[in-house]
Amino acid sequence: AFRSIGGSAWLYALVMLCPLLYLAIIVLMFVIIHSLRRSIREERTLDKRNVWYLRAIGMLTIVTELISGSLEAFARRMNSRAAELLAGSGYTVDAGFHVSYAMIIMGILILFAAEVFAIGQNLSEEQKLTI
Repeated sequence: AFRSIGGSAWLYALVMLCPLLYLAIIVLMFVIIHSLRRSIREERTLDKRNVWYLRAIGMLTIVTELISGSLEAFARRMNSRAAELLAGSGYTVDAGFHVSYAMIIMGILILFAAEVFAIGQNLSEEQKLTI
């Protein structure tokens, strides 16, 4: 069963890894929202963990898109082979390579936001220590 996608167990594992990474991103989002609500209620600054969670979300977003892109490359290989096999018949196979950079850009923006929050948190800690 593990060789059902592309004849490779590794491809199957990568296909199954993507939904798990998306689930991890969603769980981290809920953890950040809960932490933000708690910090607003207690009237304190943002927690350092939120910056790490945002960085993790950014990296997971980029990794997930890169995994999806590599799976797209394998799918293109299979489609081009299918196009060769079906060349004489009336069937056509789309063997084009479609790349989406939207999620990679989104991951970079999330990493940028995490760095902005880290700088803001450092400034608020320095302000507390200033008389």
